Amino acid sequence: MRLSALLALASKVTLPPHYRYGMSPPGSVADKRKNPPWIRRRPVVVEPISDEDWYLFCGDTVEILEGKDAGKQGKVVQVIRQRNWVVVGGLNTHYRYI
Repeated sequence: MRLSALLALASKVTLPPHYRYGMSPPGSVADKRKNPPWIRRRPVVVEPISDEDWYLFCGDTVEILEGKDAGKQGKVVQVIRQRNWVVVGGLNTHYRYI
């Protein structure tokens, strides 16, 4: 087994009980900044969608049905199953001022 594979197994991220999933992957620097261990955030209650009913995967082409981007099409870039989120390339963007 390669050393990088062993290090990847050793660095599995253990999540706290009330972990809040976001756009950044668990264990990344951005995620650690948003979910510090000393702050307790309210859990987001999301009704899970079963594996049989979930039919969107990365690379699929979808069309937006509601909102300001209604009627536009794009590719699915990221899927966050824990929050029932799908990120469509170029459409789910947040403009933030620095």
